[in-house]
Amino acid sequence: MTRGMFDWDDAEVAPAATFSEATEVVTEVPTAPVDPVDQSPPEDDPLAAPTYASSESDAESDDVDDHGDGGFSDQDGLVRVWLEDGRLVRNRISPIWFSKLARRDKLQNHFREALALALLDGAMQARDALDPEPPGPLAELAALPDEIRAAVDSLPPLSGELVAAIEEVADELGARTEVALAAQDASRSEPRTFVGRSQGASVTVDQWGNAIEVDFDERWLDRAHVGALVTHVQLAADRAHAEFVAHPEASEVDGLLEEQRMLSILLTALLNPDTDAGRADR
Repeated sequence: MTRGMFDWDDAEVAPAATFSEATEVVTEVPTAPVDPVDQSPPEDDPLAAPTYASSESDAESDDVDDHGDGGFSDQDGLVRVWLEDGRLVRNRISPIWFSKLARRDKLQNHFREALALALLDGAMQARDALDPEPPGPLAELAALPDEIRAAVDSLPPLSGELVAAIEEVADELGARTEVALAAQDASRSEPRTFVGRSQGASVTVDQWGNAIEVDFDERWLDRAHVGALVTHVQLAADRAHAEFVAHPEASEVDGLLEEQRMLSILLTALLNPDTDAGRADR
């Protein structure tokens, strides 16, 4: 069944008992061309949607919302997506999505909305997970492995020469960090995207590794089964995430910041030689 040939009155009586049955109804229309590569996935396909309402009255309100399953849907309930650290790992599409589209609306708009909601929720959870009161240098020193604390404890007593040497290291480290941060900001001023494609579906991943866009070739979309849509969206997403490469500057900056943290811990140990955290067992 194609969207172009779909009779809007049929949406009220079209059976939508199961994911596979909905796609079979599509294939039985003799005038709709069917691409042999766009076959619906088998019933045990993990990407396939679960069983839908079996009654005709339920078919009209059928959607993909299932609160509490970890997924996010668009407002109209046409699509549902599952993300893990910004990565699209699963998607679902209503078998009667074409009957719910408003005039001039597109399926990709509903994917964009669902992805945005999922990413927003992930960002809020990450913010809430941040420790509002990070541990101080003494607590960080106490948490270091015994061998590192022992090495710090073996340093000579604090002296003018040692302080001068530490200041020299700190200045050099600060200069390297500034250069790395400037290079990182310059590279990120030009956003990069990564696109994966499968059949007529494509998925875009941003420079942070987040799935942000699902697009379709409209001619392919008109004749593709719902099962094929779900399958090829996921294949396109997997390929986009495989193409994703993090900014090389990010790892360099992270390493420099870690060096600065360790230097701060070292200074704490030297300035607090008689505390439990500032010394290993002698």
